[in-house]
Amino acid sequence: MSQGVFLGLKKIARVVSSPKFKAATALPLLAELGVTFDIRAQHAWENVPYYRRLMEEVGVRPYGIRCAKDLSRIPVSHKRQRQRVPLEDKMARGVDLKRCVQSRTSCSTGQPDLVARTWWEEHVLLLHRMRMGIQVGARPGYLSVNVGMQDTRRALPHRLSPPPITLLDPYLGPEEILRELVRVRPDFIRARPNILDLVVLADTGKQLRSIGTKIVFCGAEAMTAVTRRRIEQAFGALVVDV
Repeated sequence: MSQGVFLGLKKIARVVSSPKFKAATALPLLAELGVTFDIRAQHAWENVPYYRRLMEEVGVRPYGIRCAKDLSRIPVSHKRQRQRVPLEDKMARGVDLKRCVQSRTSCSTGQPDLVARTWWEEHVLLLHRMRMGIQVGARPGYLSVNVGMQDTRRALPHRLSPPPITLLDPYLGPEEILRELVRVRPDFIRARPNILDLVVLADTGKQLRSIGTKIVFCGAEAMTAVTRRRIEQAFGALVVDV
């Protein structure tokens, strides 16, 4: 790590740990301290073909991104634009795509995309989610249902201490998912909020509250306050947005 990058990261750490730190004022505060913003731009330029082409098309060079106001010069990357680009062009140089874990996004927008993570990234994400589960009360041996979320059964932490997990296809109809939840009676559910919201609407007999679910983990897409409230009321359980 170069001395300039190291000093920049030290300044960022001081800002974030400061009592004055607020998300809305982060960029102006960092700019005031003279922190440079070219670290990630330079990495993208040097290592990711897709982002290099984007910057070259508008004449941006990474050394020109040095403060908060320069960020507006970085071109916006639209989802449909990224979808037309081969996954190899969106990966950093040196990453072996064959050894990555690939998965599709939730498709709640009707525009599914392919995401790739290294083995390390995938397991760090999994461990982070496991820690969150433990913090909110999940316990070993909880019966779990996973509706279309990341399949963790082959991950190392779960192979060492495998909890019982039932996988449900997210493309099942809401009524079918409801029937399976009532049959399995899970303690812990991991699902996308839009799927659970449809299941809640299909639960005209108010069966979900009787199955005894303790924790519902929602992720992979944004969850509105209204959706959270509906899921909480239907299951009578803690709903965690991950």
